Amino acid sequence: MSGFHNASSSVPRCRSRSTNLRERGNILYRQVLEGGFCTAIRITKLEHARRLYQNALVLSLTAEEKASCHKNLGMLEWFHCKFELTHLLEGTLSDTLSIKDLSVCKVHLVEAVKSLSDALKHGAQCKSRIWIDHLENILRSIIEWAAEQSALVSICRSTFLQCVINTFEICDLPTNTRLLAYRKYLDVLLQEALRERLQNGRINHNVRQSLLQDCLEMTRKAFSCSAKGSDLDDEGRSLLDEIQGIHDSVSVEMCICDAMQAVALGDKCVSEVSKDGCCNDREKIKDALDHYRQALLLTREKDVESEAMAVSRLGKVYSGVLGSPDEGYRYHSQAVQLATRVMSPSVEMADWYKYSLDEVNAYHEKARPDRMGRPNKESRASRALQENVAALDKAAERGVKDLLKHVYQEHTHPDPKRNAIWRFESNASVKASLKRAILHYHPDSNVVYGDVWKKLCEEISKRLNRHYAVFKGC
Repeated sequence: MSGFHNASSSVPRCRSRSTNLRERGNILYRQVLEGGFCTAIRITKLEHARRLYQNALVLSLTAEEKASCHKNLGMLEWFHCKFELTHLLEGTLSDTLSIKDLSVCKVHLVEAVKSLSDALKHGAQCKSRIWIDHLENILRSIIEWAAEQSALVSICRSTFLQCVINTFEICDLPTNTRLLAYRKYLDVLLQEALRERLQNGRINHNVRQSLLQDCLEMTRKAFSCSAKGSDLDDEGRSLLDEIQGIHDSVSVEMCICDAMQAVALGDKCVSEVSKDGCCNDREKIKDALDHYRQALLLTREKDVESEAMAVSRLGKVYSGVLGSPDEGYRYHSQAVQLATRVMSPSVEMADWYKYSLDEVNAYHEKARPDRMGRPNKESRASRALQENVAALDKAAERGVKDLLKHVYQEHTHPDPKRNAIWRFESNASVKASLKRAILHYHPDSNVVYGDVWKKLCEEISKRLNRHYAVFKGC
């Protein structure tokens, strides 16, 4: 018995028919990856390899064989999807493709995700942890690739990510992988909604609101996914925190969207009053004020820029339609103060901000004769402010570091605790120094030091905020 056992152990075990078919498919697949063939031949080889993998799957007798066949099929389908997309883009004069053009790519992508999911399911019974981790990383790579295509293929709502999300929902996949897909898709949807907002004067509120509604639906699915899964690890909790942050941002954007629709309705009422040439249409004027106040309530303490716009609109009605300059000045002055808190190029160039600023300046100019007892003092203060602003602009032109040095050296804060030491070792430290300076010189926290100092802080804040906008993404 002992001799027979030794003899049989030296003979290699015969490979199964499934393994032989898979290896034949691997040879064809590697040939396609290496290139050197025309498109038609590469597609023929891919189809032949696919048939071999499918036959190998049918003949699989063990979970290990099934897992390997599903993995091979998944990798082939993903490659075929990318291959078809490259071929489509090479054959068009632009990066814009229709959803119909991408139908074949989507089919391959769905099959790739399904096959890799099945590979994970069968591999959990017999494969090593390294093999499982490698497969999960492949699925993550598919998510990353699908997200990148949203910039490459100009189709609303990232059709490839939609495919991945929809397929994930019918497959049994790890919670972290699903949360990553939701997070990536939420990023794409929110960015599309924000781009709609930035198209000044041509905002399609219905499209933007639809995108935001989709975001809220995705966050609900993500929260449901995490609730059904097992206890989350550190990565899962981090992803869930990021999704919660996106959910909060979407909620704010929904308020802004509703507010902008209210502003548009108010503008329509004002336009109709102006077109009729009659300022006695109290109902329309009242409707306009109601719409603007609704916009103000929706954005208060949520988005300062939109809040400032609504306040500016109220001032315009009072000063331009109702002929109440004092009431109009109160709103325009408030709008300018709010705008100063978030001063950015988009705010500075906005028509509503320019209008409110002109109205405030005109009101001050008109009121000047009432203060004839202090002309010399005011003119000196005005000249000093202009000189300080000119010096600030020169420092700002030289860069953020020179601006920070200039502010702290030339305009030392009355409160010694606010005279911080700036740091420039990295972008992160520059960003932190800018943020600290914005807090130190914020106009609202400098009221107690007098009007002259507050006005100077307003000018300093404008320039600090412009530079800070550049560092927000760092």
